[in-house]
Amino acid sequence: MSNYIEITLWCQEDKLRALSAALEPSGSSVVKEMEVALEDLYERTLPAALRTVIAEKLAQEEREEA
Repeated sequence: MSNYIEITLWCQEDKLRALSAALEPSGSSVVKEMEVALEDLYERTLPAALRTVIAEKLAQEEREEA
């Protein structure tokens, strides 16, 4: 979808390697966990009414692309 933007985060290599290794046995990854954290931040920060407006806009764009 064209409505996505990449976010770059910087992390010290040894910390990232250790975190990745710790998450792997549970089937998770740093990327998966950061996506969950970003979604949580979005839901905690934006009012429900605004999230609804955005969700409707995105749904409309998806329908138009299909």
